[in-house]
Amino acid sequence: MMRVKGDQAVLVIIDLQEKLMKVMPDREMVVNNTLILLELAHQFNIPVIVTEQYPRGLGPTLAEIKEVLKDHILLEKITFSAGQDLTESLQKIGRKQIIVVGSETHVCV
Repeated sequence: MMRVKGDQAVLVIIDLQEKLMKVMPDREMVVNNTLILLELAHQFNIPVIVTEQYPRGLGPTLAEIKEVLKDHILLEKITFSAGQDLTESLQKIGRKQIIVVGSETHVCV
């Protein structure tokens, strides 16, 4: 198993939004695990990228997550894929390890 190195990692949080998470069966587990990852990211100075799919219709990132977000990059999108914007952000950050958490894994993650 590869070890995560704080100086090489970036955390990407994909579409943990109000309306999407409302119907997720394991919502609490996903939120709690994301909060743990965010705490570790803050402790180890790991950059955070957050995506929101059509926030006007699906709502913003969950309040529990937003409360603990510090400096982060927010990418709003109207498609399932964050594609080009995410790729460009990752290239600018220049980290080689990507930690991914999110909802809608069959289409968005």
